[in-house]
Amino acid sequence: MEPQVFLEETGKAGVVNLSSLAPREVLAHAVAGDKVNLLPAGAVIRIETVAGEYVGSVEPRHALRLLKLMRGGNRYSGTVVSSTEDKLSIMIRETYQDPSQVGQISFPTRLPAAARKPELESVAEETEPAPEGEEAEVAVEENLEEETYPEEEDEEELEV
Repeated sequence: MEPQVFLEETGKAGVVNLSSLAPREVLAHAVAGDKVNLLPAGAVIRIETVAGEYVGSVEPRHALRLLKLMRGGNRYSGTVVSSTEDKLSIMIRETYQDPSQVGQISFPTRLPAAARKPELESVAEETEPAPEGEEAEVAVEENLEEETYPEEEDEEELEV
């Protein structure tokens, strides 16, 4: 087995839990590293073993995005990451990006609120669009008035 199968490339691969799982007897045969097939079926993506045995379907929140990209020409591969009696996780990897899908990320990342930098958020909140027209001139003048400059020395004192 190739170790890179388990490397999650940002935006190009993601680990998803399956829903609507097959019976436990079927899941018992799934082992980490097993290849699986992704089959679009209406509004869901069915996951089957290479032997054609159904094991589950991709969670709806991931399926909707992936289905749109698959219809646009992208291709994906799947590998079992972990399997228990009541849970099956697979890594889905983008293997081909159609030229029409350039710029579309298969697995967007979102930082948890705790990981965001509060100083960046406060700067973004403080930043307001620049006023337009006459108001812009007034705003610039007000800003200039607020700034303080060091006292200029008398020219007479500089002459020796």
